[in-house]
Amino acid sequence: MTQVSSAAAHSVADSLEPGATLLEVRAVSKRFGAREVLKTLSLEITAGEFLTLLGASGSGKTTLLRLIAGFEQPTSGEIWMHGTRLDTLPSYKRRVNTVFQQYALFPHLNVSENVAYGLHAANTPKTEIATRVTDALAMVRMQEYTTAKPTCSTSRSPRLTPISAKKCNLN
Repeated sequence: MTQVSSAAAHSVADSLEPGATLLEVRAVSKRFGAREVLKTLSLEITAGEFLTLLGASGSGKTTLLRLIAGFEQPTSGEIWMHGTRLDTLPSYKRRVNTVFQQYALFPHLNVSENVAYGLHAANTPKTEIATRVTDALAMVRMQEYTTAKPTCSTSRSPRLTPISAKKCNLN
C-alpha cells in the first residue's frame, strides 16, 4: 500500500502523477458469520501517499489488508487499484504485497535482509535491491537498524513488523 520512491523501482504508483488515485476501497464491508468486522469502509490512497492503519485489536486492520491482497473476499463493496477492480481478481494476479505481523520476519536475517527478501524472491536485479531497501527503510525511519536482527522478548503476543519493530529489541 505504500510507494517506495526509487529511480530503479518499477511499480504502478511510479507510473501515476502525484495525487492520482492509486487504491480505492469503495463501501467495503466484511462479515465472518454474524460478526461484522468492517462496516462500510471507504478509503482513497493517492500516488506518493504513505498510509498507516492504526486501531485497536479486532478493529479490522488486518482484515482490510487481507481483502486488498485477495486472501479474503469482501461481503460487499469493491476494491480498485489504478483503474483495475481487484476484488474480482485472484490474489496472485494482484500487484499487492502484505507483510504479516508475527511471522513476517526471519530471525536469522537482519532488517535489511528481511526487507530485501521479497525482492530477491521476485528476481529483482541485485543492483536495484540495495536502493529499494535503503529507500524503504528511510521511509519508515529505520535506517539505524539495517544490520540489526529482530528479536522480541515480551510476554504478550508481539505484533512484529518492520514498522513496529522498535517496540521489540533489535540486536
